Amino acid sequence: MKKNNMLVPPPPRKSELRRRAEKEAALRKQSLEVPYLSDEEISWLIHDLQVHQIELEIQNEELKEKQNELEESRNKYFDLYETYSDLYDFAPVGYFTLGEKAAISEVNLTGAALLGVERNVLIGQPLTRFIDSRSQDDFYLHRAKVFDTKELQTCEIRMKKTDGALFHSQLKSIISHTAPDVWRTAVSDISERVSMESRLRQAQKMAAIGTLAGGIAHDFNNVLFPITGYAEMAIEEVPEGCPQIRENLKEILRGGRRAAALVRQILDFSRLDDNKLHMPVMVQPLLKEALKLLRSSLPSDIEICQNIDMNAGFVMGNTVQIHQVIMNLCINAYHAMEDKGGTLEVNLAEVYIDSDSTDEINPEPGNYLCLVVSDTGQGMEPEVKERIFEPYFTTKEQGKGTGMGLAMTHGIVGSHGGKIVVRSNPGRGSSFHVYLPLVSGSADVSEAPHPDPLPRGTERILFVDDEEPIVNVIKQSLERIGYSVTGLTSPADALELFRSNPEQFDIVITDTTMPRLMGDELARELMKIRPDIPIIICTGFNQRITEEKVKAMGIQALVMKPVRSSQMAGMIRKVLDNN
Repeated sequence: MKKNNMLVPPPPRKSELRRRAEKEAALRKQSLEVPYLSDEEISWLIHDLQVHQIELEIQNEELKEKQNELEESRNKYFDLYETYSDLYDFAPVGYFTLGEKAAISEVNLTGAALLGVERNVLIGQPLTRFIDSRSQDDFYLHRAKVFDTKELQTCEIRMKKTDGALFHSQLKSIISHTAPDVWRTAVSDISERVSMESRLRQAQKMAAIGTLAGGIAHDFNNVLFPITGYAEMAIEEVPEGCPQIRENLKEILRGGRRAAALVRQILDFSRLDDNKLHMPVMVQPLLKEALKLLRSSLPSDIEICQNIDMNAGFVMGNTVQIHQVIMNLCINAYHAMEDKGGTLEVNLAEVYIDSDSTDEINPEPGNYLCLVVSDTGQGMEPEVKERIFEPYFTTKEQGKGTGMGLAMTHGIVGSHGGKIVVRSNPGRGSSFHVYLPLVSGSADVSEAPHPDPLPRGTERILFVDDEEPIVNVIKQSLERIGYSVTGLTSPADALELFRSNPEQFDIVITDTTMPRLMGDELARELMKIRPDIPIIICTGFNQRITEEKVKAMGIQALVMKPVRSSQMAGMIRKVLDNN
């Protein structure tokens, strides 16, 4: 059976290789002389053939294993390729492969989305097309450094999308290891970081302004103090027959008091003045004063129209903050018209809002004082209108605004229980409507035409201030109403004098900021010597001294400079009588 099986020809195959092999075997069989083989030789030959067959089977198995391994490796390769392809395409930064002239040869999906373009459209385009003109030089310098150093280089530039929208970007670039004329760059959108840094710088600048404002307030109040003090005394001494001189001196006094109010406004703007006292406020004088100030500073092609109801009632608020709202809205209106000129219109009137009012206004029903500031400028698009009250948002050129004016206005109006409504259309100007709740009843904020006589006294006063003009004016004004005043400009001398005879004074008045010995430190030393001595502290501005700290120290009163003669006389009398 085996022999017969061995003589059975194999089935025909269609393989070309098989046909060639059979043909070659036939030719060799004809040319070979088959020698006589013994049984033993035939057995060995069969054995060799069997061994060879087994070897082939083993090799075949090994080849199959290798094939399976290769197939497995191939599958892993494609899996990794798909994985890394996804990681590449959807990375949080845009990856660009560029030629020497910055032509894009490869880009991931993130990079295409960053520029707002389909990926296939980007291929072949120069990256410089998407770089803002102000950053072109920085980009070319960055590219030169990449090729010169052959090391990783970083730069920050402004880029733009296809729709023209600008964004801040960071580029990290390096030469390709496979081609010396190819470089790769990773582009990150850092607009949010740049915005945060800008806000931080703005906050630091405002803090610096606040510190500067505090120093200015202290020095300026020291200048105003003698001006207003001497003006008050001069008015009292002017003969009845000189009305013009009296009126001139009153103008000096009014100017000094307006300057003092301006200092308070600076302090409030810089957020250094924590005194947010709300009281009945008549807005009409604030509005008149603001418009008078604006008229002198606005160009002649800006016309100001006003319609102010002088009989409108009071609102409960802070005069400095309301004045700031008026100025912010008017200046914002001017900026909207500064290119072509126009009309700034201001209206003030009482209005009643009921429960059927539009949702746009939406304050509580009741009586309101409505301030309307309108301009004939370019108006606003809806998307701009929605963001105008956001801090640091501005459409003005760099250097023309901080983006805080309207945000502060919105905050102040809200803190006064009011609402602010904006109406604007592109090309048709804008109007800001401010609604502030009216105070029921009335309030009298005018000065009494015939003020009461200054309270007098005969007590002995020690007055200490390092500014000699202030010492002189206080000494004269208090001695005119009966007091005995010892004025000194050195706190150390004052302490030594008091220590030599503590009972020679009935009250001490001291400035806060003085060289070598501050006013609160002097007060502590005086009270160690004589705990019952009444003390009044005066200050132009000092963050170290507050009403709470003064009371905790046992000091009777804190007075802000510049102080009126009547205010100082009344405070002295009150402290002495209570003591």
